[in-house]
Amino acid sequence: MKKGHMYLVMEKKPKMSYGCFSDLLKKGVTGLCISRQHPKSIRVKYPIANTHILWLTTAMGDNYVNPTNIGILTNFTVNFIKSNIENCAVLIDGIEYLTVYNDFNIVLKSIYYINEVAMKNGAIVIIPVAPQAFVDKDLARLEREAEVARPNQ
Repeated sequence: MKKGHMYLVMEKKPKMSYGCFSDLLKKGVTGLCISRQHPKSIRVKYPIANTHILWLTTAMGDNYVNPTNIGILTNFTVNFIKSNIENCAVLIDGIEYLTVYNDFNIVLKSIYYINEVAMKNGAIVIIPVAPQAFVDKDLARLEREAEVARPNQ
């Protein structure tokens, strides 16, 4: 994976995405994981022990982000990238969940902005996507913004 790029990984379950993210962390890249999965379960499944994990949930607590607070989520992600210039990766696992609580265009604008900041600062952004969760037009708009990867099935 190249610095300054966003990758959409087309997969029903984000196995390849977490694998790529874990590989980057093993190479010394600083990571931020934003996920629908509970942080404890992520740490059990994947070797990302020292990585900051934000849980996308409507529950209250530390390191939790409500999916309706997409502005806060975007700003947190952008600030993370800017503070770790050219040596960071962000995994955003839960784009489908974000579109349940926000209009797709709002989520897309957030993705656009995060991608612009990633390109400028040399970050890597990985977004697992279940293609069947989106209408063709919306999926095409996401694909246009990023490199597309498909695991060998």
